[in-house]
Amino acid sequence: MLKELEILKLKKIPATLIFSYKELPVYCKGIVEDIKEDVILLKIKEKCLIVPYLNVGEFFYMKADELTEPIRLEVLQKKDSTVHARAISYEETYIEKRQHVRVQPSKPIPIYIREKDTVGSILDISVGGVGVFLKKKVIEPQEVVTLEFELEGGEIRTKGECRYVISYREGYRAGFRFVDLDPKYESIIGRYVMKRQMEILKELREIMV
Repeated sequence: MLKELEILKLKKIPATLIFSYKELPVYCKGIVEDIKEDVILLKIKEKCLIVPYLNVGEFFYMKADELTEPIRLEVLQKKDSTVHARAISYEETYIEKRQHVRVQPSKPIPIYIREKDTVGSILDISVGGVGVFLKKKVIEPQEVVTLEFELEGGEIRTKGECRYVISYREGYRAGFRFVDLDPKYESIIGRYVMKRQMEILKELREIMV
């Protein structure tokens, strides 16, 4: 991996950098300017004002024809148009592999898990499933529960299968796959996701002007 990055550095070959902004992919071009052990200094080659919105510890991806596979990197430091990042591993870009468009809500949306008598908060949503923040670990992977929440356009009540539970900030993040989602609910969620996607894209256009 580091040998391939050295080639990018020596030949000054622009690489495609893939960031996530509110769950939507953002593409920029960057040049590898320096490598020290597994830490890479990247210079953002074109106007890509997503950089100020990066946080230390966040992950992004690098792609180039000279790389065997995309490389996952962790942000260590950022300043102006430069980013110091640690090369983690070869890894397919999860953002591009998603089957459905996923968005972050513009404001907190409560979600009720009926069987656990617990209220969480929606972190992101698509017509395929939902990411939920929970203060306590009340559920385990593979459990199927009833999820109830409200979006613009109506109330949703559907079954969801828990796919994972991980530590997240001061609580837990649980990912749910919708099970046998009613077409009317799919329509409500689809309209919400499309509207929210347009709002996020508008934000990005304004940022990058």
